[in-house]
Amino acid sequence: YHLSYQHNGDLKVLIVVNYHYPSYNNTVFFDEEYFPLFCQKFKYDYDVLFVGPSWNEEYRILGNGVYVYTRGRQSYHSVRVAWDYLGVSTIDNYLGMVFMNDDSYVDPTNLNDITPSVSYHETPFTYRGNHWGPWDRHFPEGNGTIKEDAIRAFAEINGDRSVNSLCGEWRWTESGHGWSDFFYVTREQIPIFLQLESILFKYKVYLEIAVYNVMMCLSN
Repeated sequence: YHLSYQHNGDLKVLIVVNYHYPSYNNTVFFDEEYFPLFCQKFKYDYDVLFVGPSWNEEYRILGNGVYVYTRGRQSYHSVRVAWDYLGVSTIDNYLGMVFMNDDSYVDPTNLNDITPSVSYHETPFTYRGNHWGPWDRHFPEGNGTIKEDAIRAFAEINGDRSVNSLCGEWRWTESGHGWSDFFYVTREQIPIFLQLESILFKYKVYLEIAVYNVMMCLSN
């Protein structure tokens, strides 16, 4: 499950590759082409973990228990699976963590420009708050609509002083949502991400709401 690419020094980044579906045969591409070239271009050492809907010994995939039919709608849970596997005590061994969905492309030359002590995420969608059409969609894994699940999660976050003091009050009417196929979390903020993830995943909050709002909290 664990690949190490070490050639530059002691500082390294954890890269979590999330699979939406249990179609894992392209790990050969990652192993033989993508990450060896990535290694030549990226200025930091890094470890890689592959996480998908089910365990697979042959392709070294950690199972996240998120059903295939969700189509990645809670793929942020793979971050939790990765750190549960490594142990949170290992967080200090890393500069930070890069998350990438299997349908995204991360360019190591662009990653070289990031500041490792700052968290990054993708851009927001144009529409905000109650003007976003998908708010009223209902998926099988949810307890209600996208909006209703978000409202429940936001209420619990607002009631938790340890996270509310960091992010302020979460309001669904002012909530943003954005692309979430890539994000970077600093070492210091990984525990906060995991704390928020536990609440958001509990209510099956939609990926593009959950990740965007967590990252807005961490990067501002």
